[in-house]
Amino acid sequence: MRRLAVQPCKVLRRLSLVPLWLLFGGCAAPLPAPPSPPPTVLEKQQQDKRNAAELMCLSDVGEGFEYCVDQVLATGVVPNDNPGRALAAKRGADEVLTKCPNLDSTRFVTCAAKLISSMPSILQDATISLVKAGLYARVEMQRVKAAAARAEDEFCRKAGVQLGEKRVRIGLSADEILRCGWGKPIEVQRTTIGSGTRELWIYGPKSYLYLDNDRLTIIQN
Repeated sequence: MRRLAVQPCKVLRRLSLVPLWLLFGGCAAPLPAPPSPPPTVLEKQQQDKRNAAELMCLSDVGEGFEYCVDQVLATGVVPNDNPGRALAAKRGADEVLTKCPNLDSTRFVTCAAKLISSMPSILQDATISLVKAGLYARVEMQRVKAAAARAEDEFCRKAGVQLGEKRVRIGLSADEILRCGWGKPIEVQRTTIGSGTRELWIYGPKSYLYLDNDRLTIIQN
């Protein structure tokens, strides 16, 4: 006589013996994750202010974006109650940074003050904060670019290649070729050989580089 498989979980559930069937491994259904608590009023206000600050900082500030947001929040001039005002302040700062470029400090201040004084007074503090942030961002980007250029020059100097000359020599690594030599090839063809991998870098009809195991071995130009 064939015995029927007994499913204790189903039996216990049907008998409504909840405390018992919960003790059986695998009987309990997974409990849903508890809902996230709603944000407090203060957290909501802080998030609204940050959203408004980010909206005001959406200009060409590059690495200075976070600095811009932090400065605007620190000044307490975020008009989070009026998104239109935030956009107006952003446009005003963009206008100052566009119409007063490449000026020394005295002439820039004169140019900026003239433009900002023509704006509604309710926008002036926010616009000034954004202009300061934008100026900082430009200086910061110049500093970052200069540091990157110095690091790249030092990297190529150690590789025995003058940065900007676009030359290559036997023994360069793939990274050195990309950063200091001919740059990125049009096409790369890879072949597995007994000693490793050979790559053919194609730069044009008569310009080829051969790399064995990531090192330049043949220059054909």
